[in-house]
Amino acid sequence: MGPAIKESGCPIVSLDSDGYIGELIPLWIEVGINCCTPVEVAAGNDIVKYRRLYGKKIAFTGG
Repeated sequence: MGPAIKESGCPIVSLDSDGYIGELIPLWIEVGINCCTPVEVAAGNDIVKYRRLYGKKIAFTGG
């Protein structure tokens, strides 16, 4: 996935994920995913905390 997307020049690689994502975000960033939707509060996600931890390395929608 990663090399083909990077070579295409696609600036946004978004992933749809449900549930708790806190432990997955560093892995997603490592492989080139830079956007996630949704960020479910009911699953224990803290979107403000994630922004503090990861800055602009990944965008979040929903939450």
